[in-house]
Amino acid sequence: MKNRLYLAGLCPHLYVDFLFSGRSPVFLVSALLFLYHLQATSQCNSTPFPDQWEVHQLESSEFSYRLVYIYADFDIDGDGLKDIVTGAWWYRNPGTASGNWVRNTIGSPFNNMAHIHDFDGDGDLDLLGTTGKYKGYDLVWAENDGSGNFTIHTNIPSGNTSYYEPFIAGIAGGDFQNNGSYQIAINWNGAETTHSAVQMLTVPSDPVNTEWPIEDISDDSLGEDLQKGDIDGDGDLDLFQSRNWLRNNGDGTWTTIATGIAYASTEDRAQLADFDGDGDLDAAVGQLTANSTTSAKMEFAWWENPSNSSQNWTKHLLASDIRGSLSVFAEDIDKDGDPDITVGEWKGDNRLITFENDLCDSGTFIRHTLDEGGTGFDHHDGARVVDIDNDGDFDVVSIGWDNIIPRIFENTSNAVSNDPPTADAGSDKSITLPDNAVTLNGSGSDPDGGSVSFQWTQVSGPNTASLSGENTKDLMASALVEGGYVFRLTVTDDENDTATDEV
Repeated sequence: MKNRLYLAGLCPHLYVDFLFSGRSPVFLVSALLFLYHLQATSQCNSTPFPDQWEVHQLESSEFSYRLVYIYADFDIDGDGLKDIVTGAWWYRNPGTASGNWVRNTIGSPFNNMAHIHDFDGDGDLDLLGTTGKYKGYDLVWAENDGSGNFTIHTNIPSGNTSYYEPFIAGIAGGDFQNNGSYQIAINWNGAETTHSAVQMLTVPSDPVNTEWPIEDISDDSLGEDLQKGDIDGDGDLDLFQSRNWLRNNGDGTWTTIATGIAYASTEDRAQLADFDGDGDLDAAVGQLTANSTTSAKMEFAWWENPSNSSQNWTKHLLASDIRGSLSVFAEDIDKDGDPDITVGEWKGDNRLITFENDLCDSGTFIRHTLDEGGTGFDHHDGARVVDIDNDGDFDVVSIGWDNIIPRIFENTSNAVSNDPPTADAGSDKSITLPDNAVTLNGSGSDPDGGSVSFQWTQVSGPNTASLSGENTKDLMASALVEGGYVFRLTVTDDENDTATDEV
């Protein structure tokens, strides 16, 4: 005997099938979607691109030496706000972009921050850097007490470089061997000239009392940026450095793979992201340019990862007038579901430009100028896209090589959409007695990029089931009896909007 209960909602429409075979009931839940709903899920998202920006300087005068890196996506003092770290200092976030960003000294001899991670596993963020101002290859780390007060440790060997201008030109950290050990890959400036190796620093289990081991992992350093990512889709982190990438063999060894990426001047900053939505990591790569005004040396492009990552990557030109693309960042700045590319110029007018990813719709990137420049504030290892004021939209934090003042480009557009969350109660489930429990695997997300919470409830059934995990995405329903059940998943986002789905 087969009975059907039809549930008429706006979208989707649901029905539940009840199958009975003798004394062994089978519970079967099915869902139908309207055709228009299916079509809508395949369409491209469209959101307004932010077009109003306000610049805030964190200092009235520039620093006395170059600060190689600036980071703005880390909470240093545990107050829930993203702080800014650069050089020998960190700035406490006052809660607004225009507020008073108080500068705090990390501590001598720590002078140039390069990497942030919880090295000692105590729940707060520590820092890795060098002693140089800005040149230097002596590595140090700063242990955070949780409130932004640091103890400096020098139990790290010096880096391997003989270049006349030594500093960390590229750095990437992660669990490269999938064994729980955190490692940091380092490229030294000028390595392409001195043949210095790519080095790998390993954080020991006791980072305070044990010397950190460092080893050479590849002789094919290009002396510029390093980016981590699973380039070949084999489940471990590889290293990307424009003209080549280092394939992680999973045993501590690395194989150099040429990419075919090349510019008329030195390839420099890079970012990895799936720009074309095909499931693998592509790259946005900048070039040095320096003082040249020839179009070839001002090209800026994204490079498509081929289906076989060992083959040459395909160039897609974005512009041929970028004067030194030494600040490159990939982030979905308009929150429409695909990564955009932001670039800050080192030379020329020092413009700040974003290429809006519209590949899904028009098949191109759309160019937007966030800041026309012309003030002498250049961008070098800056243009970090981050919601620095926690107002729901993306801002940009940057610093220069020639004008060394941290700056915030505050997004004042109010162009952020407030889309409702999505809810999916999962696939159909069938069980046969004497089994009387089932696990429902739901999911949900916020298209605006916010957090979501889950709540399961029973809508109908021959008895009241015993529920476990009601506040998670996965529900365990037990003590079931013969008959059909309907359970509802409610997903709530951080704007208190909700979406539901039933199974």
